[in-house]
Amino acid sequence: MLKYTGDQAQLQAFINFKDGPYSGGNCMTIKGSLQQNIIFSEQLFNGRLGMEDRSIHLFYSVRADGSSALGLSLDLSSNDQSISILVAEDIATFTRKKQNHKYGAYVKADKAEPHAPDNQDWFLYKATVHSSAGYKLTGINIVCTLKIAGKMSPETEDRITGVNADGSSPYHASLGHISIQKLDANTEFRPAGSWVTKGEYISWSNSSITTKHVSLKLSWKLKTPDQPSFRKYNIYVEESMADPNAKASRNYLGVASVDAFYISGLEVTSGVSGFNFIIQACAHDGSWQKLEECPEFFLDLVHSEV
Repeated sequence: MLKYTGDQAQLQAFINFKDGPYSGGNCMTIKGSLQQNIIFSEQLFNGRLGMEDRSIHLFYSVRADGSSALGLSLDLSSNDQSISILVAEDIATFTRKKQNHKYGAYVKADKAEPHAPDNQDWFLYKATVHSSAGYKLTGINIVCTLKIAGKMSPETEDRITGVNADGSSPYHASLGHISIQKLDANTEFRPAGSWVTKGEYISWSNSSITTKHVSLKLSWKLKTPDQPSFRKYNIYVEESMADPNAKASRNYLGVASVDAFYISGLEVTSGVSGFNFIIQACAHDGSWQKLEECPEFFLDLVHSEV
């Protein structure tokens, strides 16, 4: 844990193992208090990565409270000059602050198609950053500030007071992951028909007269041997209802790092005629296969031993 204490920032930056992560593992959390005028920054990466003469896609995931803004800054260097590019969803929040002069360019990040498991309050952002030949990526920094509602003049900004006695306001935000992808590099996800899915070792149990549970091993593989390498798989289940007018639900079950997943004690509620299990592949560059294009395995409860 790193602590930052000063007249304008009292923050803790730490690896968070307790709160729900974006996609397994952990996340980085910044928590404490900030003055309204302050932009806080902490370096996450230091190196020399060649950018070449091309554009890149930057993906990152954020979970933040309503008043906290979080972005990323990229430090680029060539033989004769350096530039820092700020990437954020709400660019105006950062440009109104007194420290905005430290950034040579701004890139707006847009919310991407949500890929996080349900009900975890994570948002996935995507931005396109342009670079020229000769530049190297020398640093990636997490950038934090407080949101400002509406348009404000510098004089008005100076008069802002927070909820704390020292004029600061609470700040709480987390960074789930970062991935960088070349603009012309697209991960090839195989269509659902290219996969073989199986449900094995299916067993049933009763917890009461009306409540039953099913357990099984779910496995999958490509029909061809040249299987691409995926970082992980998200597993979802959809209920198939006996009543065609009833609304089916989709739930996130968990994540698999191998080509198999064990489901234990899945409750069979009244009116459910089947379970449709969805296997969503996740590539190493952070991209995900669309759920409607993923392989599936259907467990028919009507003709099974329930």
